[in-house]
Amino acid sequence: MSNPNRFLVLSGAGALLAVALSASAHHSRALHFDIEQEITREGVVSSWQWRNPHPFIFLDVTTASGETETWAVELPNTVAMTRRGWSPESVSVGDHLTVTGSPGREGRRIMTLSSVERAEDGWEWRGFGFRNND
Repeated sequence: MSNPNRFLVLSGAGALLAVALSASAHHSRALHFDIEQEITREGVVSSWQWRNPHPFIFLDVTTASGETETWAVELPNTVAMTRRGWSPESVSVGDHLTVTGSPGREGRRIMTLSSVERAEDGWEWRGFGFRNND
């Protein structure tokens, strides 16, 4: 195979590999979350991570038995959230929040975010669920 043809074949193979890896990196929400269900959790923000690919709110929730469970609340990507008015300053550690979203599968304490309320100042965000959007 001549050098120009070899270059074209290798370039094409590299491009196909890049597309395949990119496609596999974008995961299905239904794989990790029960998108047919919605749950609500109320608690105090113990950690707030504004990062790619998904920001996370970590919420300390007090159970009926008085124990504390930490729930991870996954948001859509930072670009999507910025377009919907969010910023790194939207949430702070210590905020008391009520969040609603789809629960993680297999009993994991993780959920998606479809809405959030902060009673202290009346801030609320009623976004989208993951049934129709990503």
